[in-house]
Amino acid sequence: MGNYTYIGSDCIVSDRCEIGSNVKILDGSYIPCDTKIPDNSVFGGRPAKYLGELTEGNDMIMSEFCNNYYKNLIITQNVIK
Repeated sequence: MGNYTYIGSDCIVSDRCEIGSNVKILDGSYIPCDTKIPDNSVFGGRPAKYLGELTEGNDMIMSEFCNNYYKNLIITQNVIK
């Protein structure tokens, strides 16, 4: 899996898939075995298909999204006794 890749909720990514950088996989998608997803693309569906291209500026948007997510992440620990 490449950098700046977003995999939506309820997705299934099968074995031996190659996912490029700056990729968006829409919610509920199913990626079949051996699928190769190129850089800068949008995939979605069951089975997932190419739906379009992302702009190269999307990596900046994803970087900001990830930074904000981790800034607000609250880590809890379960203590087993």
